Amino acid sequence: MRSLWNAIALLAISVLLIYPAGVSAQAVDPIEVVRNYIAIANTGDFDKTFAFYAEGAVVKNAFGLYVGRDAIGDWLRQDVQTTRATPQEFQVVNGTTVINTGMVSLARFEQLGLGQTQYRAEYIIEGDKIKYFSPTPILTPEQQEKLRAASAGSAGQGAPAALPRTGTDTNDEVWVGGLALLLIASGLGLITRRRMHQM
Repeated sequence: MRSLWNAIALLAISVLLIYPAGVSAQAVDPIEVVRNYIAIANTGDFDKTFAFYAEGAVVKNAFGLYVGRDAIGDWLRQDVQTTRATPQEFQVVNGTTVINTGMVSLARFEQLGLGQTQYRAEYIIEGDKIKYFSPTPILTPEQQEKLRAASAGSAGQGAPAALPRTGTDTNDEVWVGGLALLLIASGLGLITRRRMHQM
């Protein structure tokens, strides 16, 4: 019986070392953090919007990769004034990742003739801060054609040929969680095998 408790304690310690407590225990609802961020960003208030970003945060969007608060501040100072999002759906994955979809209007898109655009955004929330933000525009075939036409018209001016695909299809926390479950299952298998061997 004592070896059973030792094995369980060892497994628990292993899981805690592999799967940090901050990932599994969230004091603040991550969806509420994202909802509040969008509401504040829609006001155009740079300082209040910028306050949502954690130290060392990363933003990856159709216009670039912004690492750290200084780079994010440079990007956000311009875009927050003209971005207006209408969120539609929210989903939490692994406790800290929020997937949000909706519609957005943005001066940069308007200049390209795209108008309001559907989006999918991925956030990683730590406490009440955004650690990672990656919005991806989802363009209709008509919007894609307008983008191609706008890009062809400004070909010599350094405009991109298309908006790059951003975001990820997998999440590191899924792998960590799977590994933790595998360790637990392996440990339970060893315990069962030892008990059967002792009989």
